[in-house]
Amino acid sequence: MEEENKACYDCGQHNPQWASVNNAIFICMNCAALHRSMGLGTSFVRSLSMDTWNEKQLRLMALGGNAKLKSFFENYDLHEENLQLRYSTRAAEYYRLQLRSVCENIPFDEEKPSYD
Repeated sequence: MEEENKACYDCGQHNPQWASVNNAIFICMNCAALHRSMGLGTSFVRSLSMDTWNEKQLRLMALGGNAKLKSFFENYDLHEENLQLRYSTRAAEYYRLQLRSVCENIPFDEEKPSYD
C-alpha cells in the first residue's frame, strides 16, 4: 500500500479502515461518518474489512489513492476547505467522473474546470 494511503485523507489519522470509493481515497471511521452524510453520489463509503467489494470498486481504488486526489485538489486550493464544500465542488465532481471513465474504459472529453 502506498505510504499516503496509510493515513486518513481528510484528517491524517493513522491506519484508516474505510474508503470513499468514488473519490478513491482511504479515510478513518470519523471521517467516514461525515462522508456518508454527503450522499452516495458525492462519497460512496465502504469498510476495508467488513464490506464486500466488487471488481469496479477495487479498480477505482487502484486507479486513485490519497496522493492522486491530493495532487489534483492542490490545483484548486481545496485542502483547507471543509469536507462538505471540498467534495461538492465542480473540481471534485470532475475528478470522480474522470476516474470513473478511466475505470470503465469509456471516453471522457469534459473540460477540466477552471480555478474560479
